[in-house]
Amino acid sequence: QYDLYYIENWSIWLDIAIILLSPGAIRNAF
Repeated sequence: QYDLYYIENWSIWLDIAIILLSPGAIRNAF
């Protein structure tokens, strides 16, 4: 259960990092 918890949080932080580091990629994605 703990492993799943960390994996889910990791994907959330990864999404946040992508949004913060590449705003241009976000515009192109949509």
